[in-house]
Amino acid sequence: MNDFGRRFQVAVLAYDENNQLIGSDTGYPPEALPGNYRAIYGPPAQLGGPTDQYIVQGEVGSEISPDLVWVDEVTTRYQWEHSTTGVSFAPITDVPGITGETTDTLTFGTAQTPIDRDLHEGWYQVRVTTGFGEIHAGPIHVTVSTYDLPDLLDQAPQPGDALVANLGTVGDASITGQSYPEPPKETRTPQTHPDPTGSGQGDTTGQKYLTPSTYRWLKMDPDTNFFTQIANPDTTLQTDDLEEGYHTLTFGYVDNNGKTHGVSFSDAGFYILEIVDTYGNTAYTDPVELIVQN
Repeated sequence: MNDFGRRFQVAVLAYDENNQLIGSDTGYPPEALPGNYRAIYGPPAQLGGPTDQYIVQGEVGSEISPDLVWVDEVTTRYQWEHSTTGVSFAPITDVPGITGETTDTLTFGTAQTPIDRDLHEGWYQVRVTTGFGEIHAGPIHVTVSTYDLPDLLDQAPQPGDALVANLGTVGDASITGQSYPEPPKETRTPQTHPDPTGSGQGDTTGQKYLTPSTYRWLKMDPDTNFFTQIANPDTTLQTDDLEEGYHTLTFGYVDNNGKTHGVSFSDAGFYILEIVDTYGNTAYTDPVELIVQN
């Protein structure tokens, strides 16, 4: 009998081959360790998991899955569902390039059908059923991009090469990291977001698209060997060419008011470029050392 919506406390007792309760001379569970012999069972529940997932056109094997409890590998049943709007979902059956539609993990892209925007972009949720109840976990908004961010293409100076700057100079020394260019602005019809409150009123402000990655230069703290935000930005200038994918840190510059910010001895050290994309994925250049001399 299914008793949906309730939780049950089940006592699990361990006996040895002589039918003696393990861990007790009295035949009862040890009073000091009652929790070792009990487990709580009830309807499946979702603890967390991604609400947005970024996958790349043409790749194979990208996965999504919620973080679930009160499920097991034997009796739990799964059925993934898809929606183009985030409002009305339908079970996934025989979609090219999608596998695992009846498991806890949905996989995009196969050798025969790699990830494709027209086939795979949208919202996904999974219907999770056990003997104690059923839930819909998700939804997860999957965005397909033709750009593989935030991978780096090149850098200058190259790893292992040092950069030399003279004290007080302006613009004579710089470090550049090259990444894939930012995705162009795309025009797609706004869709209604799923309603997390269950009130039936979705967010109609428009579909959530990729936002630009963030780029920042980090300097190594000589005391800890950790890279942190540059502490003396007054002598450095960061410029970003998003269309071409070039990101440059220049040592010493002249500001818009004509004031000169020359290289100082405090600029010496190791630097890296950090790139963080929409979903928190990161990439770094290799460290480059700046040497400051008179």
